[in-house]
Amino acid sequence: MRAAVNYAKPIEFIRANGDTRHRESLGVLLESRQPSDELIQSVLGDQRTDGGWSVSSHDDVSSVNQTLWRLTLAEEAGIDAGHERVRGACDFPRQAQ
Repeated sequence: MRAAVNYAKPIEFIRANGDTRHRESLGVLLESRQPSDELIQSVLGDQRTDGGWSVSSHDDVSSVNQTLWRLTLAEEAGIDAGHERVRGACDFPRQAQ
């Protein structure tokens, strides 16, 4: 038998203590809101011309791990998979092979 999960406390914690991205992502998940331009920029900002992201702003190469992390954040934020920058990010790991 599986125990019931009480989501009320973690949701309240994020609402009270989460940063803007976490609070807005929660609204997207729970209330079916569309992600704002600010949320999209916070998740997809600093994307490199090859479609990936580097580990730090000082690196000259994109990282597959960092790019996959950003795609995970994009999904959590409710950013559409058809978004131009998401499509570019999906192409990057294939090109990096």
